[in-house]
Amino acid sequence: DKNGDSAIVEFVNESFNNDLDGSKRKIKIYTNENKSELGDLESKHDFMCISNFILTKNYYQNEKDKKGLDRYLFMYKYLSEHNEGKISKQEAIELLKILGRRDWNKKHNQNVNRITPWSVLYDLSEKSMIWVPNEEFDKPENFINMKL
Repeated sequence: DKNGDSAIVEFVNESFNNDLDGSKRKIKIYTNENKSELGDLESKHDFMCISNFILTKNYYQNEKDKKGLDRYLFMYKYLSEHNEGKISKQEAIELLKILGRRDWNKKHNQNVNRITPWSVLYDLSEKSMIWVPNEEFDKPENFINMKL
């Protein structure tokens, strides 16, 4: 939020291998106070990141099952090197652009046919959001801007 507090909410079972039955899932909430449960990387910083995998420790048996781990690690590195995560809206849009699947796959020699259908930047101080469709970061006329 605008005070710097954050939360990651996951709805998960014990592990990736037995998470087919949604009725057995439990809510896991990670905040600034308990983010050390996620690991050393997360506990070192004043910010938290998410990508396309479950963060709950020991959920996956193999790191290869964590889709987007490479981008997750990049986010932490980028944000820790840029004012400990306190970046401008333009810098945040640039970061989302870097992380977009099309360019990421090309730059990292990943031969997969994936795209990022949309990205969103929330500004909790201004109570606004910028929604970017289909990795069109160079076409601001296609952005959807909303303010509460």
